Amino acid sequence: MMRILCSDKTGTLTTAKMTVYPNRIWCAAKDLSQDMVLTFAGLACNPDNVEDPIDSGVLRACNI
Repeated sequence: MMRILCSDKTGTLTTAKMTVYPNRIWCAAKDLSQDMVLTFAGLACNPDNVEDPIDSGVLRACNI
């Protein structure tokens, strides 16, 4: 279960677009890979909510 999502929203207020860099994903649980964390984040997103900068950024990174 993800308890905390840390994100830097710099620029979001002006462009309303966030980018997820999969190679920069960090997880405190050492048994989870970057791909697994991104997959879990993608599953937690709402694909119908394309207006949300976080959901759309994560889903683009997941190639969904």
